[in-house]
Amino acid sequence: MQRDPESETLLTRFCKALALFSLSALLLGLAVFLAYTHLGSYDDFYDSGVYAESARMMIRGGHLYSSIFDSQPPLWLLLVASSFRLFGNDFFAGQLLSATMGLLVILAVGVVAWQVSDWPGALAAAATVALSPIQLQWSRTISPEIASSAFAVVGMAYAFRYLRTGGRCAIALASSSVAASILIKLLGIFTIPALFLAVGFRHCKTYRSGYAFWLPLAQDTLTPWHLNRSLLYSIHISLLYPRVPLVCS
Repeated sequence: MQRDPESETLLTRFCKALALFSLSALLLGLAVFLAYTHLGSYDDFYDSGVYAESARMMIRGGHLYSSIFDSQPPLWLLLVASSFRLFGNDFFAGQLLSATMGLLVILAVGVVAWQVSDWPGALAAAATVALSPIQLQWSRTISPEIASSAFAVVGMAYAFRYLRTGGRCAIALASSSVAASILIKLLGIFTIPALFLAVGFRHCKTYRSGYAFWLPLAQDTLTPWHLNRSLLYSIHISLLYPRVPLVCS
């Protein structure tokens, strides 16, 4: 008795989908475990104490840039103060904010990689960030770098979405995310050229007449340089400094 080719195709697709779902769930569970394990421990990073105390002063009624010194744009301390109001005035609340932003970075990197390649590429990119010692260290520190990077990568994900669909909602969300990144830390400014390129590639006449040729070129051009640099730098640090303490140590 011969097997139905159509049923074999459906079975193969089901197995692939199940394997993909299992790997995604495993990676997400591992990322959540690494992000939220041992939160609230003492953090000896100098800026963490400064930001934590500045956020406490905001809760007590202080004003930014007058009675409260702040070396960053205003949104960062507003986020820290909001986390303190919800979860208490301690290191746990501040580290919880950073850990959540770290998870957002992992998810956004996966979405960007999926839009420019496929699901295996997305899982590989997300796993590289999730297991990076730099990611694990900075996502447990009360510092604006991770939060700013999270909104910047989310903006890039929406920029790729706009490049493919041309939806105004996508470009509006991309612009809002990049603006939030800049209002947390000025490093988000480096994402602005990618937004202009997304609009340019979407609307140029050559792009419309040669979609199959220009889409890969646009993807290669729009991939944020700071994202590629962070991935390569994380691998470099992992090889040169294998004794960097992880969250489970």
